[in-house]
Amino acid sequence: MQSKVYKLLLLFIFYSSLESQVNTESMRYASNESLLKQTLNMGFNVEQASSKISNSSFSYRLDYTGLKKISSFFVISYSNAYIEKDNRKDTISNKGFTHGRLTYQLYGENLFGEIFLQKEFNDFIFIKDRQLAGSVLRLKLFQSYPLYLGLGVMSEKEVYESDPTKDLVRSTNYLSGSMDLMENIKFDNTIYFQFDLSNTDDYRILLDSMIDFTVNENISISCILNYRFDNDQHENLNKYYYILSNNLSVSF
Repeated sequence: MQSKVYKLLLLFIFYSSLESQVNTESMRYASNESLLKQTLNMGFNVEQASSKISNSSFSYRLDYTGLKKISSFFVISYSNAYIEKDNRKDTISNKGFTHGRLTYQLYGENLFGEIFLQKEFNDFIFIKDRQLAGSVLRLKLFQSYPLYLGLGVMSEKEVYESDPTKDLVRSTNYLSGSMDLMENIKFDNTIYFQFDLSNTDDYRILLDSMIDFTVNENISISCILNYRFDNDQHENLNKYYYILSNNLSVSF
């Protein structure tokens, strides 16, 4: 029974840590033609064994498309995981991030430029502060199918609890596609590849797969598979992990 508790504990911690890798593609598909859109995402999970392990999350996103050829969004998110045992509630980990992105239409419907800023913290993977600033060239590969290639570069600074601070320039690239399985069901896939420009042994591979069920124009439910591989992980953490999760989104 005790081993099961530890496995469940790791599962919920992994859920918390994966959310810090921001999949901007899934956010992009949620936009519509209105000038201003707000979205709330909520999640709460409980698993009962000899101890009760819980994870709660909340995020808010603001999309704005009022300027010619320019669209933008801003996200703020927070979640925590905690364990309840013997009438005590102990926090396992806290994490949160803010992310802002602006997209400019460079040429027709096929070529876009992007700039972004991000700031986050993550207790589980011992990151006290992570700051990103970068730009991406986004190319639509096919006219009839939404498949996109992103090529970019970003400045990354990570402050850890015990390891030395890492301050570097990293290449960030992605391939993203989407298809409609049914009228109200969409399947999205995004794979990211990021590496240190001065050390190619320091690289990450990130995969996000999502099935999104649209309940109505304001409510959707999504099932998500996240996978992350980091070849140069800090604090002697595992190089890879994955998780299944779900979200409820309300737009207005």
